[in-house]
Amino acid sequence: MENTGLDSPSSSTARESSRTMRIDLTPDILGEKMAGHTPVVAPRRPTIRITKAKSAGSTIGDSDFQQLLQNVYDGAVITDYSGRIVDTNVRLTQFLGYEHDELCRMEVFALLYGADETLLPMIRENLANTRFVLLQAFFVRKDGSILPTETAINRLFLSGQDYLCFFVRDITLRRQSEEQLRTEHTAIQLAGSGIAIADLQTHLMYGNPAALRMWGIETQEAAQALTLSDLFSDPALAATILETVSATQTWNQEVEARRSDGSTFFVQAAATATFNTDDELIGIVLSFNDITERRRAEAQREHYAEQLRIRNAEMVADLGMAREVQLALLPREFSVFPEGASHEDALLTFNHLYRSSTTLGGDFYYILPISEHQAGLFVCDVMGHGMRAALITAIMRSMVEELRPTADNPGLFLSHMNREFMTILHDAEEFMFVSAAYILFDLKERRLVFSDAGHPNPLLTNRTRRTVVPLRNKEEPLGPALGIMDKFTYPVIERPLEWGDGVLVYTDGITEVEGAAREQYGEDRLFASARTHLALPPNELLPAMAGDAETFSTASTFDDDVCLVIAEVMNFPET
Repeated sequence: MENTGLDSPSSSTARESSRTMRIDLTPDILGEKMAGHTPVVAPRRPTIRITKAKSAGSTIGDSDFQQLLQNVYDGAVITDYSGRIVDTNVRLTQFLGYEHDELCRMEVFALLYGADETLLPMIRENLANTRFVLLQAFFVRKDGSILPTETAINRLFLSGQDYLCFFVRDITLRRQSEEQLRTEHTAIQLAGSGIAIADLQTHLMYGNPAALRMWGIETQEAAQALTLSDLFSDPALAATILETVSATQTWNQEVEARRSDGSTFFVQAAATATFNTDDELIGIVLSFNDITERRRAEAQREHYAEQLRIRNAEMVADLGMAREVQLALLPREFSVFPEGASHEDALLTFNHLYRSSTTLGGDFYYILPISEHQAGLFVCDVMGHGMRAALITAIMRSMVEELRPTADNPGLFLSHMNREFMTILHDAEEFMFVSAAYILFDLKERRLVFSDAGHPNPLLTNRTRRTVVPLRNKEEPLGPALGIMDKFTYPVIERPLEWGDGVLVYTDGITEVEGAAREQYGEDRLFASARTHLALPPNELLPAMAGDAETFSTASTFDDDVCLVIAEVMNFPET
């Protein structure tokens, strides 16, 4: 056993004035065994600590002693001066699981876990100088488990003989509470979040290491010299926090905090009330998480988002202007040939439907007046859509005007266009192609001449006969799309023209519409739709056909650009 020190152990004055001595008998194996339910296994020699405590003024009863012994709340053991048990109360038998007679055949120190032969002389020596010895010890139960106790020992003179009286108090719950408090305190000390406690005057009473680091405070003493107002850039927050928690509400807010050196940072702060055992409000518990980096990142994101909004607005404006320019390149919604002629006197009428899947489209058509009795219709579909496709349509528009001298020969017209297009895109990193159809209407000769560069087969209609047939037969040649084969000579197809004939040219945005099970709308359904609606006025025919495709589609809008153009023969020039 080791004497770890009395209060001023060398002072006889202090020893004589003390009325209670404290001895801690602490086993080496603690942990879960201290909970009082784990049997002791292979105990090692304990360490006995002796400390001096304050005086306690208990007394012993007289003739009612036995009744008092049996009814006392604590367990009680009476031993002779050698430590042999001579009597116990019921409470002790309940504690230890022994019968009264069993205990009376034992020595008390056999029940004390880790006690050795030096303990009894030490107790007797201390009782010679003090009235009580307070022993922190573990009693061993009959089943081998241990019971944490606080045991008061005093001398008892009874019936002319000296005895030792042990009053044994079960402190299992207290030790568990103390252990829980130690665990919680350790968790608070090691927590990454700042935790602080303030009184109702908002003076800081405690701050864990994380809180001290946040505010650059070096010691607890320095923290206890501060109030909540010192922690925040807005001192008025302290009153707000106190008012909120006094109403038994939780306060939670992101605020700017101020360090001891005057620098600022941001915290997510929360505060709640703390109460004593009488449910009285006694203080404020606060928690803090440093969110400076998050706020900085959010500010940076907001800055980037604002820059992106500005750029997007500029891009949308540019796209809107580009769309206006692109639409300006297309002929008017209703056109006649010769230009300026009345509907009754026109040789040809033109109607179109154009829907872009995005702000800018890749479909384009153009009408070329060639002579008093000749006109050309050019329709193309650029691969893809959007800005890139729109730029290519602008190039196609420019080439159409440039190649006007060859416009009376559709095969030559497309052959020259193909070579120029490939020259322009020779250094482009990405492959591009354009499908195109060009039809020459020669009203004087009552014929049409057609050349095709990988474009869907146009429809030849006649309102008088109510017929809709493909313009190109399957056996007739089809040229490749523009931009694929250099120096290709595009063939031509010639057809006679009659009054009421029309040619409907379309892009694949309408035939590739998908319905259920990803089935495409296709040319057969398009031809059938044209036959169904052929009796409609020209300006209603194309919207009705587009409506049929939309009904077939599972999507709310077309996924690709859609362009439909119909040219109809109204008259032939007088010979």
